[in-house]
Amino acid sequence: MDIITIKGLEIFAYHGVNLEEKRDGQPFLLDLSLYADLRKARQSDALEDTINYAAVRKVVQQAFTAEKYDLIERAAEVACQAVLAGFPQVEKARLRLKKPKAPMNAKFDYVAVEVEAAREPQGKPVQREAITTQRLVLRPFTPGDGPGLYAYLAAPETVGFAPYDPFTPEQAEGEASRRACDPAFWAVCDRAGCLLGNLYFAPGEFDTWELGYVFGRGHWGQGFATEAARALLGQGFSQLGVRRVTACCNPENERSWRLLERLGLRREGHLRKNISFFRDGQGQPLWQDTYEYGILKEEWEEKP
Repeated sequence: MDIITIKGLEIFAYHGVNLEEKRDGQPFLLDLSLYADLRKARQSDALEDTINYAAVRKVVQQAFTAEKYDLIERAAEVACQAVLAGFPQVEKARLRLKKPKAPMNAKFDYVAVEVEAAREPQGKPVQREAITTQRLVLRPFTPGDGPGLYAYLAAPETVGFAPYDPFTPEQAEGEASRRACDPAFWAVCDRAGCLLGNLYFAPGEFDTWELGYVFGRGHWGQGFATEAARALLGQGFSQLGVRRVTACCNPENERSWRLLERLGLRREGHLRKNISFFRDGQGQPLWQDTYEYGILKEEWEEKP
């Protein structure tokens, strides 16, 4: 197994138990080792055959600064898992996270934690019947859906309200493999097999399921999301024992909440500045509002 090392990466973040640590922030130093099979890159001398460490730095920094954690153990774990999710070639990530300005009344170089995260053995692909509508086929994802995912998740306008940045080709490949084993995700294709977008439909407490959706910019305004979501909700209420379905969206995302209302969901709440996915240049959270929607089985069945 080959190793790529990034040593002494400095990232300013707001982790720590003390209030002033979360308020003022401090620099952290990261020593990251990535374990992967690089034989192909050693022969080809091609960037696409290795792990782009500049892209790794971006993914690590985004994951490391997205939230404020009490423990550096948790911050290190989040960073390692982000690397595994974003770079399919990486089999194992090891991170030594140093905190030079830990609040201790003593002279010291730093305190540190070293964590290791390895890729889980590939789970079994999801096996289930596809759902067919007049124009669409809803099916499980496959590991080969990476290029199709990249085609729409790489577009900034598509992920403008999502909790992640546009995908790289490597991230899309890894995400396709992950979704192939995750029953919550449905690939939405046209009858020719072109991947248009995806639905997310996952169970929670009290027979309540959560609905989510992302469709490529080139397929907006044609009713595909409505057609696909209506078919999936119908199956959920009639075959899966779903009692209630909920969904959330940013109030500024008018296309999203209008879709939910076309499906018959009721706006149940408007949460003010309740969530943050990103931070500004000073490391402060960029808060946003949330619309909450829901519908009961009996309400769905009463729809014309």
